[in-house]
Amino acid sequence: ETFGLYLSSLLFSKDVISAPLKMEEVLSYAHPSKKRALQKMLEEEFLQLEQAQSSFSFETKRYFSDPAKKIFILEGTQKIYYPKGEEVEIEETDLRYHLIFKMEEGQLKLLNIKKENL
Repeated sequence: ETFGLYLSSLLFSKDVISAPLKMEEVLSYAHPSKKRALQKMLEEEFLQLEQAQSSFSFETKRYFSDPAKKIFILEGTQKIYYPKGEEVEIEETDLRYHLIFKMEEGQLKLLNIKKENL
């Protein structure tokens, strides 16, 4: 669960400045067969952050894992912050993320990320 929490902190809370470094770190844990797809998803997300000059954070309410299926599930509230002059508009969405892993050569590698609204 500690590894799932670590990856979720990299994936679900970021801004324009931290996103490239966090992306590089996440990709170092990606399964080779899925690295390209995860990179594309993270690059698209970065472009959206950059265009909107926004940032986002995830407030975890609950998390659990299924070691047999190699899935880490995280539930909470995603907050997206949009600058509006001197004010900040906050958009909140309750979400569940599934981080799906594969054990390879003694290491957990990230295969996929699924998101669903609660």
